Amino acid sequence: MTETRIFTAGPDDHGTRLDHYLTSQCPDLSRSQIKKAFDADLVLVNDTPEPGRFRKLRDGSIISFTPPEPPPQTAEPEDIPLNIVYQDEHLAVINKPAGLVVHPAPGHYTGTLVNALLFHFKDLPDPSENMRPGIVHRLDKETTGLLVVALTTKALRHLSAQLQERTLGRRYIALSWGQWDEFEGKLVGQIDRHQSKRKMMAIVETGGRTAICNYDVIEDYGFAQLCSIKLDTGRTHQIRVQFANGSHPIIGDKLYGDDNRARNVHSLDVDLAKRTTRKASHQLLHATDISFEHPETGETLEFSAPMPEPMATIVKQLRLERS
Repeated sequence: MTETRIFTAGPDDHGTRLDHYLTSQCPDLSRSQIKKAFDADLVLVNDTPEPGRFRKLRDGSIISFTPPEPPPQTAEPEDIPLNIVYQDEHLAVINKPAGLVVHPAPGHYTGTLVNALLFHFKDLPDPSENMRPGIVHRLDKETTGLLVVALTTKALRHLSAQLQERTLGRRYIALSWGQWDEFEGKLVGQIDRHQSKRKMMAIVETGGRTAICNYDVIEDYGFAQLCSIKLDTGRTHQIRVQFANGSHPIIGDKLYGDDNRARNVHSLDVDLAKRTTRKASHQLLHATDISFEHPETGETLEFSAPMPEPMATIVKQLRLERS
């Protein structure tokens, strides 16, 4: 850990934004380095972690600031088991488990899918040298399911173009709280970083990136529904944000969800809802289908992955309860 720096805000600093103050006090650090310190809970105000870099200082506030360690320049191979659904010399399809981060990032420079890929496959393409070799698209840490990985530069270009042109097909299934007004629909909005909660994204009126997903209700359990979801765009946390914004967060989602809803559902469902919540160790969101054009042969490839645990057991129990 780098050396902690201590500052005391004076009268002239009263009302100054915290990140602007640190930028002026630490000319040797970039704005992105200071932002990373906030993201890693390395900024304290009066001995309390301060996640909001927009906070206004008060005269006499004591700021404790620990610059983040410089990140490694390369990712290292690690012997992490992978569920490889398909593999040839050009690409691989991986069924990702919950808890596995896709690529190195602040707080997760080891133990990622990229570290595993570097162990299982040699000479992965990384033209931008951004420690994302072979990565075409990503899934959130606690989201399970299928990812396609490029093993050659040509495959990476071709698959990335399909993603950009929205011809790379992805279907998800999710168990969400409540009942949608319509059994099918299109969710459209703009997504940007949440202004005060650094780990979250949010639907915004202006200035965000357009996010579009389509949902169909497959099964209705009263207090919850099993939905099929297809993405037209791929934004950070997109499905989770759009479902939560529609008052139907994904069950088990600790960031955007509200599992206290189990206490407030219809009295006939309350015990079942509580049992479901207890079993959901992570968000019940699964990338179940993927399809794309093979970058070398032009053949359309399609893959499916069954529901993992605990989602499969929870859905089975809900079906029994409703039968």
